[in-house]
Amino acid sequence: MAQLNEAFKVYLDAYHASLTRDTLKIAQRDVARQTWTDLLKHLANYLELVAHLDTALLATTGYDLRKDIVRGIHGGTLPAPSDFKIAHGPKSGSLMLHVARLAGAKSYEVQMAPVDPTNQDNWKPATTSATGTHILLEGLTPAQTYWFRIRAIGSGGEGFWTDPVSVIVV
Repeated sequence: MAQLNEAFKVYLDAYHASLTRDTLKIAQRDVARQTWTDLLKHLANYLELVAHLDTALLATTGYDLRKDIVRGIHGGTLPAPSDFKIAHGPKSGSLMLHVARLAGAKSYEVQMAPVDPTNQDNWKPATTSATGTHILLEGLTPAQTYWFRIRAIGSGGEGFWTDPVSVIVV
């Protein structure tokens, strides 16, 4: 405990000194904080070892109790991603697609249809992305109208498609 208290005092002094915005003092503060944080982590591990799964005893330490890691399998099909937007890309013949992140999504699949989107045979794969926030499509024909849709893919499989969105490529 003496070592922990001393590390806290060093951090507190460094914190107050760093309020002047001196970069050297800020660096010293960061080092002192990391030292203090490391000691707190070691203490938490020690307390868990001593308590030997006695949660009542662990509750008296002042630390938040660890939560079990839950890796559930998504029970159903993922919903369609929301906030589907398309913007013109950085160069001619390119588009930027965006959807809001969807909990449980591992990747996103994009399809496009150059003609009638009501005919399922017209939909062709455009790309797959690990994130739905910045999807760049290139090599599209300028002045042509395309329809796009996107869905999330999670551990439970493929989700529902968004409503199709049309755009004229510039």
